[in-house]
Amino acid sequence: MIHTKRSNKNGKILLIFICFNYIIFLCTSIISNEVLPYIVRHEALVRESNQKMTKNRALKEHNKTFLNWFKYIIFGDDYASEMLRKLADKPKRNIRSW
Repeated sequence: MIHTKRSNKNGKILLIFICFNYIIFLCTSIISNEVLPYIVRHEALVRESNQKMTKNRALKEHNKTFLNWFKYIIFGDDYASEMLRKLADKPKRNIRSW
């Protein structure tokens, strides 16, 4: 088979795309398994705090308050994993390039 620059370039792009998506899938699976219990717990706390809230309002309140609550809970837990601590520390905006 003859490889031209174009087919070689497209093949590399496709391989990078496949690898990137696989990495994202793995990271998402790992993070989801560790973070999901906290999401469920916080949603329940929001609902319990005001039972008259509509589902839509409760979801908005959860989205608005989850990150600060998560950080408070994780940094107060001596047994929280390093990954959870990094997630709770919020994204950093000082990265220049990727």
